Amino acid sequence: MKLFVLLLVAVLSWSACMNLDLNDHGNTCDFSEDIRRTLPAENISVIRVNAAAGNLLIRQHDMDELNIKAFACASTRSDLDKINLVTIVDTVEIEITADLSRVRNNASLDLELWVPKNARLVIGDGSGDILIENISNDIYLEDGSGNIRINGIDGLVNVTDGSGNIEINNVLGTVTIPADGSGNINIANIDSDVHIGTDGSGNIVVANILGDFRLEQDGSGNVTYTNISGQVYLP
Repeated sequence: MKLFVLLLVAVLSWSACMNLDLNDHGNTCDFSEDIRRTLPAENISVIRVNAAAGNLLIRQHDMDELNIKAFACASTRSDLDKINLVTIVDTVEIEITADLSRVRNNASLDLELWVPKNARLVIGDGSGDILIENISNDIYLEDGSGNIRINGIDGLVNVTDGSGNIEINNVLGTVTIPADGSGNINIANIDSDVHIGTDGSGNIVVANILGDFRLEQDGSGNVTYTNISGQVYLP
């Protein structure tokens, strides 16, 4: 019990600090630009996000449109001019790409997205923190590095992660982490099963699960679970 309390306090402390500010780049942003776009999304069922370097914030609203607020940051004017936000609208799908492929020096493109309620999210992210809140559909996320916080999801959550802490709370569907490289994992208040495939390193805390908890393979770090309604499967 003492171990569980210590780990939970540590994760909650990190969670309280994860409040993304898209304009907070310290002294590293010599040249910057705000980008705003609104895309029609009345019949959109899938939103694909290809993020590069930068923070990502996604929330839901009640409008049949996708609102994008982006903040481009670079160390030179030349690199800032090469940062590109590409949007493609199809019949039932929207694709958003943060293109930094021509940038030579340090640069980033933060994204804040307000999405419609009927769209499934398919996200690929390079680096930077991710915050996804209050979404009433499924989330599929592949992330390279950076902290991840997902909260208030009415669908399923599937996360593959390279490095960084993961916090997932208040999910109606299944939570699946096929592979995690390094960083702590905290999962709580899930109305279905939790399945973690391969975990490299870091502590795992799982609490208040209505379904099963399954961990296939664990490298290093403590595993703590409490209040699991279904079965627990550990390696």
